[in-house]
Amino acid sequence: MAPATVKALDKALHLLELLAGAGRPMGLGEVSRGAGLDPSTAHRLLRTLGARDFVRQEGRGGKYHLGLRAFEIGNAVTYVEQLRQSVRPCLEALTVSAQETSNLAIRDGCDGIYVEQVPGPRFVRAFTEVGRRIPLHCTAVGKVLLAPLQPAELDEFCRRRPLTACTRNTITTRPALDRELSRVREQGFAVDDEEFEPGASCVAAPVFDRAGNVVAGVSTSGPAVRFDPSTVAAFVALVHEAAQDISRRLGFVPINGV
Repeated sequence: MAPATVKALDKALHLLELLAGAGRPMGLGEVSRGAGLDPSTAHRLLRTLGARDFVRQEGRGGKYHLGLRAFEIGNAVTYVEQLRQSVRPCLEALTVSAQETSNLAIRDGCDGIYVEQVPGPRFVRAFTEVGRRIPLHCTAVGKVLLAPLQPAELDEFCRRRPLTACTRNTITTRPALDRELSRVREQGFAVDDEEFEPGASCVAAPVFDRAGNVVAGVSTSGPAVRFDPSTVAAFVALVHEAAQDISRRLGFVPINGV
């Protein structure tokens, strides 16, 4: 006797499997045919999945592909997996040079998500689960991901995500955040000085795609006692080198070769 199933859930999971297997965006008609559903049913299911970010649509009336929620629970987002495989050697090299944990994070709406990590070799070290969501306003990788936003985009971010205090060092006001992001844009890196977790510090630099857009942040993190001014300066140089290497792998060509 077949086990009892929820038909709507079974159909929704079929759509996710279809999109994951395709490895490319699919139109509504193609999805409905592939899943054996009428277009109206497929559209309702896609909208429901989209509301939870399991599926994303490329503009109004555009094609569908997996969203980052699918990556968080199933590690099934194709382009993120390719990104992870591409950057792994760079993070391994950064960990060896810095002797601290290396991370790669991307932005998903108002949150950051760690998509890859190489733990440091020391007994006391930073550790964050891949797939974990983090706030943007109080982490080094978060700041480099926020820095490129236009004022209107930053307004929307602040409306949707209050600048909640995680530690006594957390930035909690818009003017302070504006000053911090201006500094990040000017210097090209960001520092988390025990702003997210007490006793933990981090240095991050932005990663660019072939179009020159900031698509990720690469960082080195560890106990705050090992992040004094001299080591932070060294870490800045190392994360910049890693970020440049990753950006080149993504097709970024710096202006004038710099």
